[in-house]
Amino acid sequence: MESATLSALPSQMLPLSCS
Repeated sequence: MESATLSALPSQMLPLSCS
């Protein structure tokens, strides 16, 4: 479960931070 959560978080946070 942790792997899925951590993988989904950075996926949406990366584009937001880059923007």
